[in-house]
Amino acid sequence: MFLIALFIERIVEVFLTTCRAAGAQDLEIQAKEAGGNTSAKRKLAQYKSRSQRIAFLIATAVGVLVSAPGIRMLELFVDPAVFENLEQTQRSLFMITDVLFTGAVLGGGADGLHKLVQVFTNFMDSTAELAKKRRDRA
Repeated sequence: MFLIALFIERIVEVFLTTCRAAGAQDLEIQAKEAGGNTSAKRKLAQYKSRSQRIAFLIATAVGVLVSAPGIRMLELFVDPAVFENLEQTQRSLFMITDVLFTGAVLGGGADGLHKLVQVFTNFMDSTAELAKKRRDRA
């Protein structure tokens, strides 16, 4: 997943830079020429903020497209035997949720994915440590 997120980030960077870099450069020049003019700086900040939103939307869409055929995160935690016993509606809703969740995580980028994995790893480590302390007391 980390590699996929890196590829998506690079793809978005290439396309977004092609479309929006000239506008950002123009606004940066205007902001430098304006000196302390906060209006020019505000326009530049708004432009960059819009670029970030566009990048996230594109990355999330690409993430959903990548996860739709079968590269998903939540299904890794589901027992296939139990999953097969669910009603078709429940399986479909789970798969849709999984595709959207995975797409959003991939759209968040490699750093976001790293943080998500780190939270899960920290939780598992603290749970194992707590279990060990309880076992040692017994």
